[in-house]
Amino acid sequence: NRNLNNEDKDPIRRPCVQATAQLRATRCTDRQGNPCSSAAAACTQGLVVALTEGDLAPACSSSATVAIGCRAGLEGTGKTVGFAGREAVETPATQAEGPFINGNTYEPEVIRIPTQPYPLARRLYFNDRLDPTELQSGLPTDADGLQRRGEEKKLSDWVRDRCNMDAVMIARGFISCTTFCDDPIDSSNLCGTAPFKPTPPAPATCKVIGAACAGADSCCGSNACSAGTCPKQTAGQPCSSGTECVSGTCNTSLANPNGVCQ
Repeated sequence: NRNLNNEDKDPIRRPCVQATAQLRATRCTDRQGNPCSSAAAACTQGLVVALTEGDLAPACSSSATVAIGCRAGLEGTGKTVGFAGREAVETPATQAEGPFINGNTYEPEVIRIPTQPYPLARRLYFNDRLDPTELQSGLPTDADGLQRRGEEKKLSDWVRDRCNMDAVMIARGFISCTTFCDDPIDSSNLCGTAPFKPTPPAPATCKVIGAACAGADSCCGSNACSAGTCPKQTAGQPCSSGTECVSGTCNTSLANPNGVCQ
């Protein structure tokens, strides 16, 4: 997707970034959320804008990650913040700097600590579906398919060799598990610990708007059970469709992207 195709419903607006010899244009909309010419006074873009490809300047063109670094580092006023991978600050041309978090920097020796003192760091996974203990349904079993799977296994075996992949990852700003590819990995290293899997909260149990209810039942809307029914939302209360509103109209305009009953 090109930058011009990004949906932008951010209610906080700012002037458009127009295309230049260095930058690609980002999507702009009018007050009704319709795409428009970035030269028009009514055209704005959101406070947060996603980039999906590199910019036009050669030093910022290799990826969207590098482009984000360039826009943050070269903006000039210090008012632009980007959220991207480490490549955005490891590429010298971007002149971008990564933040310290609780006094911790994003250097490899910090990122590798199992307690993850730099919480913006994330793991990099490789999923090949070739584990024989996993379900293989859906994979091809004809002659051509088996040959392809054989070639994919060769690639998987190559990728699993840290001495092959470490240089590739480091070139893109990622941090290898160890300084040297043949160093052992133990529990003192983040790579030697199981990923943290938070326990999801129990799903809320509530009666949908318009459903029959008893006094002790919880209704999904803003209003308590009344006369055996979960009442519809009134003006100013949140909604996802007009069927949830007394008026029959749910306003989901650019100013109310989450929906508000009229």
